[in-house]
Amino acid sequence: MSNYNISIPAKVVEIFPTWEGTPPFKGFNIDNMRLLLSIISTHQREDDEGVIYSQLKMEYLRNLVWNADKYINLFREAGIINRFGGYVPGNHTWKYCFTEAYQSPYVQSKLENQKLLRKMSQVYAKKGREETRLYPMQKQQLGTMTINYDKAVELLKETFSGDIDKYNYAIGQATRINNKEFYFVRDDSGYRVHTPLTNLKKILRSQIQIKGKYLSGLDIGNSQIYFAIKFLLDPDSVIPFFPGKYPLMMLKSLRLSEQQDVSTFVYLASKAKFYKYMEGLFEKEGLFFGGDLKKKIFTILFEKNHLTSKAKKIFQKHFPNVDKAFSVLRMIDYTDFVNCLARMESHAINELIIERLNNEYPDMVAQQIYDNLVTSIATDDVETAYRVMTEELTSFIGYPPTLKVENFFSNINTT
Repeated sequence: MSNYNISIPAKVVEIFPTWEGTPPFKGFNIDNMRLLLSIISTHQREDDEGVIYSQLKMEYLRNLVWNADKYINLFREAGIINRFGGYVPGNHTWKYCFTEAYQSPYVQSKLENQKLLRKMSQVYAKKGREETRLYPMQKQQLGTMTINYDKAVELLKETFSGDIDKYNYAIGQATRINNKEFYFVRDDSGYRVHTPLTNLKKILRSQIQIKGKYLSGLDIGNSQIYFAIKFLLDPDSVIPFFPGKYPLMMLKSLRLSEQQDVSTFVYLASKAKFYKYMEGLFEKEGLFFGGDLKKKIFTILFEKNHLTSKAKKIFQKHFPNVDKAFSVLRMIDYTDFVNCLARMESHAINELIIERLNNEYPDMVAQQIYDNLVTSIATDDVETAYRVMTEELTSFIGYPPTLKVENFFSNINTT
């Protein structure tokens, strides 16, 4: 590791001369401090409420800086960071964020401490070995990912000039990729694979290359709605993904494939027209959701059975058998249904589509952003990905998907 970028809020950097002149504790090192502050700045995530924070294990920080806890306590006592969320050994770790007083645009600098850089290389190598061993070719390809860092910073300054939180969050993501701090993990609920690419702000996709190639994506229209078709037409085929057979046995007894509303739902889902269709039904009843339409429909389809609303009653009126089926799937634990859809999606993308591409076209870029297959912008690659994706999904679900192709590079660079 020879080129490592540091990103830290500008107001925090202003304190450095004071601590350099008068070290706050024995064993204090300015480069160790810069590294830990940059980790807090760049290892961020955003929750459903829009709260941005870093969730860091002290064990990980100590592997990098042996007395990391002293620095964290220093940052807290100085009012630079807040700590919240609670700590449960083996379960939850503390969350950190910069206080309002020090929230300011990140400034970049280089870390050139060779001893610390060697230590970081060792820690990251060990961390990589401990991550999932699934999908080795994806992981290998991901290791070639690069970002046009200077262009990315310029782009983010133009885009988020008035929003420090969004600017810093995106700069943090770009910095981690530039530093080659890659991760490749699969969660335990929906089996989704999380990488720096899946979590990247859309605006930065234009500046990413894998294997030296700019990227494009093939998105499944109405993805979760589309995968729900499998429950309605062939409940037995969902057994490997769903936790419990009783709800699926109940679905079989409903003879869903013979119901007209189910046929309508399947058609709309496969053609990616379900949201638009429901929007029309809502508007006839005086309901207008605008940009919240998808969120509202997700609430109707995937939240707890006892929740009701005028919009839900409209759905139940037009799709009574579909609603009955989905209620059965949610009756024990409402998260079973949506988690099962995520597992099916992950299986189809990673184990059917990408695995086939890896085997038949090993030189081709094949990555994923959840329900989005990612390949290069080369026409041949896009056409091959489109064909394989259509074939595998049609075989898996029983109906062909509606796919949308997006050239990530042209979104920014041809305007």
